[in-house]
Amino acid sequence: MIALKKRADFSWEWMYSRSYFETSDLISQHNILENIAKLLDENQINSTVTKVLSPINATNLRQAHEMVENGHMMGKVVIVNK
Repeated sequence: MIALKKRADFSWEWMYSRSYFETSDLISQHNILENIAKLLDENQINSTVTKVLSPINATNLRQAHEMVENGHMMGKVVIVNK
């Protein structure tokens, strides 16, 4: 019998670490974000935003906070001022 090997990894990367630490390859962060924006605009990828609240006010801030706190939020909640 052949033993199957399994492996799991958890990798954490802060999206804005290049700009925060002012690395020499800072322009690559711009290129990555431009590419993501293009893919979103062309509907080739989907945003993780599942709920948008408007306007920015205390009621919507409380509602967004409750949605995240209850542990059942799928995706991201965004508050915009329209």
